[in-house]
Amino acid sequence: MSHLINRQVNLGQVREASRRQLLKCIDKCAGSKAIIWDDTLTGPVGLIAEYSLLKEHDVGKMFPLSRGRLQPCEEKNIIFLVRPKLETMDIIAENILKEDSQKNVNKEYHIFFVPRKSMLCEMSTSA
Repeated sequence: MSHLINRQVNLGQVREASRRQLLKCIDKCAGSKAIIWDDTLTGPVGLIAEYSLLKEHDVGKMFPLSRGRLQPCEEKNIIFLVRPKLETMDIIAENILKEDSQKNVNKEYHIFFVPRKSMLCEMSTSA
């Protein structure tokens, strides 16, 4: 941290870079979107992207991550925005399996890890 001595960090630039990165991830999913949040991320993400901004990028609904079946929604893309933890992967797998057991469900599922992906979590999704 010696490189920060007597220097100021421009938090506005950090916020803007984080916002751009989040929107870039969300925009990779074409069409309507629902975001399923890891509870630990709702506050930090709320600091960089308000609901009105997410709505401009076709986010229709947002829900907290929980066990069981996902809350009903019409959105085509289900985006899981989560921290890379194995117990979180188990909850996501349960959500998707219960959702896929319903007939006439045509949804695409996406997982974005914050702050970075974990190889162990990626391996658990392919099992």
